[in-house]
Formats: sequence, structure tokens, C-alpha cells
Amino acid sequence: MKDDQEKEDYLKGKLCDMVFTQTGSRFIQKQFSGEFALNEIGDRINELMIDRYGNYFCQELISRCNSHQRLKILQSIQADFIKICTDK
Repeated sequence: MKDDQEKEDYLKGKLCDMVFTQTGSRFIQKQFSGEFALNEIGDRINELMIDRYGNYFCQELISRCNSHQRLKILQSIQADFIKICTDK
């Protein structure tokens, strides 16, 4: 893939499903921009945070996000916050 736009075009619609696998999670952690990833995962961030491999992706995503994007994440997980915090 030559540039970021080509990578994003390739991953569009596939990113969230890929993150639920070990190989996919590792690959995506290296290939995404924060804004693109947030748009792709949408409301499924709650699921990803308690998933074995999705959790690693979420940690990397949060470290790459700006404060506005982090606030967006917190707002989207608000309903499941306790569940996420107490997950193993």
C-alpha cells in the first residue's frame, strides 16, 4: 500500500472485525490513524475494550488520540463504564 489513504480505503468496513483477532489487532495497531479508527469502530468500542485482543487495540488507540477524541470515547462508553472497569 502506497499511502495512508490507500490503507484506509482497504481497511474501511473491515477494521472492527479484524481487531477481534490477534493478528488483526497487531496489524491494525500499526496501520491506523486515530480519527479513522474511531469512525470505523463506532459504537463497538465497548465490545472491544472487554475483548481479549480488542483491548490492546483500544489501549493503543487511546494513546494516539487527542483530548477531544478521548472525550468522545469516554462519552460512548459511559453506559458500560463499570462493566469495562471490572472486566478481567
